[in-house]
Amino acid sequence: GEVNLRIRSGSADESAVGTNMQISARHIEIEGSVEAGAVICARTIRINGSVHRSARLIADAIAVGVLKGEARGDFVTVDVLEAGLIHAQDAKIERAVGGEVYAEQIWVGLMRGGTSLRAARSVVLEGTGCSDSQICIDPLASPAFAARYHELRHQEEESRIHQRDLKAQKQKLVRWLRTRQAAYTEAIGLLKVPRARKSPSLQSAKELIRRYRDQHKQLERIDEQLRVQSPAELETLREAADAVALEAQIVNRSGVWWGQSRITYSFLARSNPPPLVVDEAAQGVRCIFYDGQQVVASRRMD
Repeated sequence: GEVNLRIRSGSADESAVGTNMQISARHIEIEGSVEAGAVICARTIRINGSVHRSARLIADAIAVGVLKGEARGDFVTVDVLEAGLIHAQDAKIERAVGGEVYAEQIWVGLMRGGTSLRAARSVVLEGTGCSDSQICIDPLASPAFAARYHELRHQEEESRIHQRDLKAQKQKLVRWLRTRQAAYTEAIGLLKVPRARKSPSLQSAKELIRRYRDQHKQLERIDEQLRVQSPAELETLREAADAVALEAQIVNRSGVWWGQSRITYSFLARSNPPPLVVDEAAQGVRCIFYDGQQVVASRRMD
């Protein structure tokens, strides 16, 4: 059955999980640090120490003191993000001093350094900061959406390859039928001549007619498959994702942006997105890129 684990060291700075260790349990609580190459899997993980940059955490809910490695889960809470990587539905970071976050929703108390935030629905910055950081509204930042999107992309690519193969088969059949059209017509005529019924060539004529008709039926089946349109599910998903991106929020509650920060909006379907409305809290940011075009270049507040 599933077990719960509690691992303790002398302090949060001392090693509690050694190099390259692999741990799996239902609930895991660690008092101390997690060393290089460690992999921890559980439903819930709580670590009050630091996680090495080559260590990985995988769980539904994760709470970490200092994250330098990778954390994947539905809910990830980090006291200090320090060059770490987060993939989550909801990510809450008290202080970010570097690293990357991909999530449906992101909340950051204080952001410094080269931190990159990519969110599908919202980014909330509680305090001033954002020096030399990047914020992006990106539908693919949502793990659930990204998985479905890439699955449909794979299906679309397989469908495209299948259609290409069918077209190649059709070309071969058309060439084969065209080169045997005259012989087929002659064979049909031979069957209509009574005296030819005892001809030694009658059997080969019948075989040619049978094969010609079989190949023609195969050509009709290929044409029928080529007429079948691929489902529009992927395009529908792209449009729905863009609609969410247009409603997404970037909120800086302090209203102050320091240094050179960059905000980007990423779209999957739109070729001509509607104008971006920049609220007052974003006016101090260095630049905002909307669908690849720079639309705001206001003064640096430093």
